[in-house]
Order: sequence, then C-alpha cells, then structure tokens
Amino acid sequence: MYVFLIFVIILILILFFPIPIKITIKISNSKISVFIFKKKLGLIKLKKKSKKKIIIKTKVRNKITLSKAKLFLKILKKSTFKPKINFDLNAKYGLEDAAFTAIISGFLYNIYPLIYINLKNLFKIKHFKINMSPVFKNTNYINLKLSSIFYINLAKVIYIGIIFLVNLRHTKINN
Repeated sequence: MYVFLIFVIILILILFFPIPIKITIKISNSKISVFIFKKKLGLIKLKKKSKKKIIIKTKVRNKITLSKAKLFLKILKKSTFKPKINFDLNAKYGLEDAAFTAIISGFLYNIYPLIYINLKNLFKIKHFKINMSPVFKNTNYINLKLSSIFYINLAKVIYIGIIFLVNLRHTKINN
C-alpha cells in the first residue's frame, strides 16, 4: 500500500511540477559547442565550402510537413499552457572594417524586438536579456553564447499534444 502511495506521489510530482532543461550554445570564430545540463554534446568546426555533396538517406515514417508545423505553431501561439523560458544572449562581434561593424550593429539592435515577439509566441518569457558588443578592430571576430532554460511541465506537453492531434484530425476531415 505504501509503495503504491509513494508511486502516485512521485507521478504527480513529475506531471505537475516543471522540469528545467538548460541548453547552452557557444560559438567562437569557427567552433560551435552545444551543452545540455553542462554536458558537452558535440563540437562542430565550421569549414569552408567544399565541392563534394553529401547525400543522407533516411526512412521517415511520419513526415513533418509545413502545414503540420504551421498548425502546431498556431495552436501553441493561442494556448495558455505554454512552456516557460529564460533567455540570455551574449555576443561580441567584429568585422575587418569598422564601418561594416557599425552597420551590422545597427541591424542587430533592430532584431531584438523580433526575437522577443517570436519567443513570446511560443513561450512564456520569465527572463529576456541580450547583450551585443561590437568590437571595432580590423579582424573578423565572433564570440556568441546563448544560454536558455526551458521549464517544461509534462501535463502541459500532454495537453498541447492532445489539442494538436484533435486539430490535425479536424483539418484532415474538412479537407
């Protein structure tokens, strides 16, 4: 009896309390590192374009089409049960010419509201911070650190999934 009671309490805790998932992406000149919970997933080195084409063949059972993705984003945008997010972006960048760096700097400062609005459509934003620092030296330089924490609640994920499946069937019936 006690084992069952403990199992039910643990199940309720997992379903209704948010689980934080921390993702960090670091880009430094030609290296990309991805971390989840401070565990390094991989290191990608960016290389110059090569003339070789790589073809990867995979079998896909359920294709994710553009209409399904649009439907999911529409449902998530209207939903009141959105996952929460903390978003921090720190970037230092520079180009060979200081004038180009200034132009890019103005362009990047105008992108802030677009990032915020798009994130707000998908998540409830708890913390949003962007620091962009131009480096006016005569070198190509980029150092970017994106750090975000997603608070995912299993009950909300199940609820959004059920609404998505109901709407997907409803659109198939109407078409």
